[in-house]
Amino acid sequence: MPGYHYRWPTHNKEGLSYYIDEKEAMHNYWCQVLTGDTADNIPGLYRVGAKRADSLLKGCKTEKEYYNTAKKHWIVNLEKEGVEEEEAVERMHTTCKLLYLMRGENDEGWRPPE
Repeated sequence: MPGYHYRWPTHNKEGLSYYIDEKEAMHNYWCQVLTGDTADNIPGLYRVGAKRADSLLKGCKTEKEYYNTAKKHWIVNLEKEGVEEEEAVERMHTTCKLLYLMRGENDEGWRPPE
């Protein structure tokens, strides 16, 4: 989510206030689409962590590029489990919807880029 953020202090880290711009927020979102979110039981791809997701998405600049790159990796990853392409894309879309944070009262939620 773009905007100002705050990381609460913990036993090994100080509190920190920082700003995330639109570009960084988009990159973080698509990294999470690949990795999932175990705290919220949202599935990601097998053996894709933060570093790997970051490298897979390197070079993406537009929402469409991020989407197509993520979709390609979801299809390839789930194909190894015998999942058909259509089902892999549907699972990715579900993950996208679960991870998306509404940005206002009239926000209709996540939709694939056109």
